Amino acid sequence: MPAIEISRLRARIQILTELVDTPVSLAQELTRFYESYSDLTFKSGSFSVKAGNYPAYRTPPLMNRELETAFIGRIKEKPRQILELIDLLAKKPLYEPRQLAAALLGAFPPDFFDEVTRRIADWATASEALDDLVWIFNLGTRRIRIEAPEIWLKLLKTWLESKDPKDRLVAVHGLSSMIDDAKLSNLPLIFKYLQPLLQESNPVILPYLETILEKLAKKSENETIYFIKQTLSVSKSPSLVRMIRRNLEQYSSEGQESLRSYLRSLQNAES
Repeated sequence: MPAIEISRLRARIQILTELVDTPVSLAQELTRFYESYSDLTFKSGSFSVKAGNYPAYRTPPLMNRELETAFIGRIKEKPRQILELIDLLAKKPLYEPRQLAAALLGAFPPDFFDEVTRRIADWATASEALDDLVWIFNLGTRRIRIEAPEIWLKLLKTWLESKDPKDRLVAVHGLSSMIDDAKLSNLPLIFKYLQPLLQESNPVILPYLETILEKLAKKSENETIYFIKQTLSVSKSPSLVRMIRRNLEQYSSEGQESLRSYLRSLQNAES
């Protein structure tokens, strides 16, 4: 991998930003730029190393951050051109251009939130690797989650209420991206959207819900345990009960005993 000389790197990126008025040419030059900084030690005739479900150039993180910073700085001046560039990058087969596209999308101001949500919805619908939606959502909805969370939640609600199982799985990944947000403090919002998914007890979705509950417990175990009990009180799905029992060890000893006691009370009530 070429050594990073920060002054030379920034000079090269500056030349790239000057192509912003011609997004097609810029996307082509970005491909050459990524290739010039790719980690050739991991190539064997093709880009075989993956980041998530995509093949990757394995470019240095510093380089990726510098690209993001430079092009985010052009959004205010050239928003339409950057949006066109985002659309081009999102179609690339490798991870880093897609990552840049999502990061740029997440930096757009409120006047463009409609454009942001439309693209996020399109990406989610077209995605064949749903696991990657977590990082795509994390990057692409950054400003919306902070400045207008109701817009993001409205989109999640649309997916939650869809009859398409894929849409509901997309909603799960959307919830997961919200929980990963360190600034999230309003857990009841998550619980509101999570409860119908738990009640449904879809075996395809349950493994993801286990991960979500684990993340929620790390943020606030007491609130999460209270939420689980509420959910169990309205849905005694055997699959849900088994899932809770299977994951008891992720809670503190007090939390485990509280859940065991509640599960016993439900069992006794049914006897």
